[in-house]
Amino acid sequence: MTMPEPAEEADGALEGGPREILSAVNLWKSYGEVEALRGLTFTFKGGVMGLLGPNGAGKSTFIKIALGLLKADEGSVKILGRDVSDFNRDVKGQVGYMPEGECLPEALTGLQFVYHMGVLSGLPPKEAFQRAHAVMEFVGMGEQRYRKISSYSLGLKQRIKLAQAIVHDPILLFLDEPTSGLDPFGREEMLSLIEELKSAGKSIVLSTHILRDVERVAEEVVVLNRGVKLIQKNMKEVMKSGGWVEVTVVGGTREFVEMLKKMGIECEVTGSKIRMEPPKEGGLFRLMEVAEEAGVVVRSVRGGIKDLTDLFSELMEEGGGTG
Repeated sequence: MTMPEPAEEADGALEGGPREILSAVNLWKSYGEVEALRGLTFTFKGGVMGLLGPNGAGKSTFIKIALGLLKADEGSVKILGRDVSDFNRDVKGQVGYMPEGECLPEALTGLQFVYHMGVLSGLPPKEAFQRAHAVMEFVGMGEQRYRKISSYSLGLKQRIKLAQAIVHDPILLFLDEPTSGLDPFGREEMLSLIEELKSAGKSIVLSTHILRDVERVAEEVVVLNRGVKLIQKNMKEVMKSGGWVEVTVVGGTREFVEMLKKMGIECEVTGSKIRMEPPKEGGLFRLMEVAEEAGVVVRSVRGGIKDLTDLFSELMEEGGGTG
């Protein structure tokens, strides 16, 4: 599968793209007594950004505001340097959206649907028809494009939702749970498509609860909880943030932990098991020296690499749970 040729630029298309693809500044949104967003601020300069958070974190609310479907109570969102409150056709033509929920007109064929979405996005009819064929080829839909959507499997529905999001050749894509419900083969194919879009220069906001997907395709991650940004971090920093070591000891646990804390090492103690990041200097060898100095016997040692799952779990604990 290869990316289709870029669409011709529409009249009035944005020129000389801005440095910031997407930004939110002090964004607030409430539904009655519930505060969905509380002062959300971040900047996205391009590539692939994972947007993470538990249910109720504010991810969907932010996306709807960014798409002009909801109005914020306070603050602003800018796409390609333009405030979404002034969301005109030029900006809309540079944004694609793949929603999570069922939203497809099942009486239409896949080709008819994607064609109509192209026209609605500002493409001339002839070009919309050509682009519809091209993007459906890209997402791997051959003869299925001529069948009614009502006959599609979940995997085909996810593909056609992606096809309609890219038919007008947007700069920025919002993908909401693109691999949700897919089997391992379908998930792998969807992630490969996202990687191809990234390689083609598309900027992608990937909202998902599947952390492995973010580790696979994203360059940075923003984690939300209860409407607040907990962290924005480059994925290389996340993956370089170190590993963990868990030791099982006999005797002198308190003294051992106190010595480690004096070295700046935070520990998590569960009975005779102590979990920590390994010492920056000396690693496991230094850890065994400290254990000997503390008079403890190390019965077992196991370790692993700290990944996005570890970071997410830590942030949820620090952020007061899922809410």
